[in-house]
Amino acid sequence: MTIGLDIGTMNLVKASLINEKNEICFKSIRNVFIKVNSDRLGQLKLNQISHTFIDDELFFLSESAYDYCNVFALTLNRPMCNGLISSSELDATDVLLVLIQNLIGKSKNNETCIYSCPAGKLNSNDDIIYHNAVLSRIITTLGFKAEPINESLAIVYSECQDTELSGIAISYGAGMTNIAIVFRGISVLEFSLPIAGDWIDFQVSQSSNTIQSRITSIKENKKFIIDQSFKKQKNKKIRKIHEALSHFYTYLINQTITSICKSLDTLSDDIHIPESLPIIISGGTSKAKNFMKVIHKIFSEYQDDLVFDISYINRAKDPLNAVANGCLLKGMLNQ
Repeated sequence: MTIGLDIGTMNLVKASLINEKNEICFKSIRNVFIKVNSDRLGQLKLNQISHTFIDDELFFLSESAYDYCNVFALTLNRPMCNGLISSSELDATDVLLVLIQNLIGKSKNNETCIYSCPAGKLNSNDDIIYHNAVLSRIITTLGFKAEPINESLAIVYSECQDTELSGIAISYGAGMTNIAIVFRGISVLEFSLPIAGDWIDFQVSQSSNTIQSRITSIKENKKFIIDQSFKKQKNKKIRKIHEALSHFYTYLINQTITSICKSLDTLSDDIHIPESLPIIISGGTSKAKNFMKVIHKIFSEYQDDLVFDISYINRAKDPLNAVANGCLLKGMLNQ
């Protein structure tokens, strides 16, 4: 049996088959934690909280950590930062092992786990070598055969079956933005940008003097609409946050398309891009209301700078699960 695993900065998502009809089931957990003083638990009961002990220290995990930090206005810890294993968190790899095991368990039959990995910066993969090696070690430790796939390539496997696995996939995650140009299941170009959802939260936090976890909560609220909701807010503080969010979302999208245009200039003259390609948008950061409208507007302004026509721009059918779904479908095709 094969499973798909999306290892994102904010969320971990598992995709697996649940019956003979090949129906796919998804399960996800937040990729976050916080160290807690066990002497200050009060009335909290550990059997009702996702937690682990590492070197005799107590850590709350996933939703339990998220809720705890929101209540007490604390800053969440992340095993990953900017799409990669965090260099500033000493416990990052230990926590990540526990989180991944909580999600996928241990394999008893050397099953295959196709897991997502990010692209490196344009013209360089040096920054992802350590990250990918650690993920492979964690997954094999759990008894699985570990096989990596680029995050955006996985989106093409998930969403571009009708175009013979050809297209441009843009994954707006929490830690980074991943981009792949793919022709018939083969990546022509892969690269990442170090700006995405967390970057937006941090910039807005700095602009509004508000803790970052609070910005994340406001951004994910249904009342936030890019370029619209700030005009309707009566509360000055919230209005400022909504407006700042809109500005940084727009900047992120502009940086994406300009980077695609620049990257195409680096391709060899021997590589020919098809005349027309679809663009697939995915990732949790793309779920903000009005995101796709802004994408269409900005991308249309750059059409003359591209060496191909955009046949259409679609959001993935299930942006939060598309990468895990593509990982699983890639594994099924290999069987």
